[in-house]
Amino acid sequence: STPSCVLAMLLLGPPAVIAGLYRIDPSWPRGLPAAAAEISAVAVNHLAAGGAEIHVSQRGSSLDPILVFDRAGRLLRSWGNASVSFVNDTWGSHGLNVQFADEQRFWIYDMYTGQVLVHDKNGALISKGGSTQGSALLPSLQYGNVADGDFGLGPVAYVADGDGGCNDRVIALNTTAAAGNISDPEALLWVAGNGDGSSKHVSDPKFESPHSLTYHRRTNTILVADREMNRTVMLSSHGQMIGEWSCPALGGAGGKAWGVRGTFHDEDLVFVAAAESPEDGTHQFVHVLDGSHIRSDGIGPCRVLQSIPLDTSRCVTPHEMSVDAETGDMYLACVTANATQGNVAGLVKFARVRDEGTVVV
Repeated sequence: STPSCVLAMLLLGPPAVIAGLYRIDPSWPRGLPAAAAEISAVAVNHLAAGGAEIHVSQRGSSLDPILVFDRAGRLLRSWGNASVSFVNDTWGSHGLNVQFADEQRFWIYDMYTGQVLVHDKNGALISKGGSTQGSALLPSLQYGNVADGDFGLGPVAYVADGDGGCNDRVIALNTTAAAGNISDPEALLWVAGNGDGSSKHVSDPKFESPHSLTYHRRTNTILVADREMNRTVMLSSHGQMIGEWSCPALGGAGGKAWGVRGTFHDEDLVFVAAAESPEDGTHQFVHVLDGSHIRSDGIGPCRVLQSIPLDTSRCVTPHEMSVDAETGDMYLACVTANATQGNVAGLVKFARVRDEGTVVV
């Protein structure tokens, strides 16, 4: 049962913090090459045939852009150099996620070329959205500094577009429309943000660098890390803005929201990776929030369960994240290249702690 002091703090909301949910695993990974740099994103494929795999986007020029690890942290293989852009001696992969449809598909969000790249489970390119950076929705869909994405019910995909650049919007796609061509305007379901003049433009939440997003399965909604507005925005599955979190604990000394992910299977937790912008290594945290009060018609209170500070010896600029759907472990990419701990260049595992935590005021 929940101790009365913990229950009281949960009912009252912030600034109560519950410790013990997650802890950094200092032994992970075990096989990250020394040449890895600017690690930008992580995607966990818990359904991989040979056991769960952790796919990691990195920008070091002497390696492939995507590195694959097992749960023990051993490097298995790499891929992506045939499809990801290579500009100014670095890879363009900004975001990465895995779609669990009929089979696993890996989506890479390439901000240098403004392209969304869809690969099969073996890393072969099967579809591509966008041809050059832009805002056009006709005659084909274009993207700017495309940043991240996630997947809703059935064939629906959501794209955060993006990390500065010409667009500040979220786009919803039907990935089976137009024979799977995600550049075809027929695949566009709606646009939230800049897209005036289009019949598919449904709202303008006034985003400023929507840098990351996650689908909240229980309520069929989307949470967006709107970095420069220092908030987490909730959208309906139809693109309407429902609410936002602008928590005191997540602003100022708590950093701005760079990444957002959640775990919605046996519990309802929302993770926000926070740091200053421009990034300077200060006020870096992973915040674990209580998502159980999110409703389809309201985001509910911002309740921080745990705030994990990130030392610059391990991470500079916490970026995109991924959660292992089986274990609840969370993986964080840190994009600035000077973060080192041994041969670890900004890649951190947060192991789920199953024992009851203690209260820290």
